[in-house]
Amino acid sequence: MYSDMDILKFSNLQNYRYDLHKIEEKLEEYKKYAITEKGKNIIQNNFKNKIDTVNESGLFIDELKQMYEKFCNDTSSKEIRALLGSGLLYFILSTDITPNYLSPFKYLDDIIAIKLVLHHIAEVNTKDRKLLQK
Repeated sequence: MYSDMDILKFSNLQNYRYDLHKIEEKLEEYKKYAITEKGKNIIQNNFKNKIDTVNESGLFIDELKQMYEKFCNDTSSKEIRALLGSGLLYFILSTDITPNYLSPFKYLDDIIAIKLVLHHIAEVNTKDRKLLQK
């Protein structure tokens, strides 16, 4: 299995570290926006249409759908909802760091953004478990 970095290198993106940094910056920006009413409305009003336009299936789409369900679930913590929302906004708003014309890698930055979000969520969950064990 290839790591996200391997895929970036393979896709001939010369500045893959720069691209990764830009994705992280955009996710951080969206994290703040995702917990506002306007951000929540964008996610809730546009997610299903965006999924339909992608017209794909597989693990990436399944992860997005699970993230959307968790985002809409009010029992998630504010921190988790902000992380989930940042990934969903990245996907919905089409702010591509890597150009979509790099077919077959046109959703590469979206995939990397979602993997980064899931990694950050895992970190938060680990931190929370450690706090509970004390």
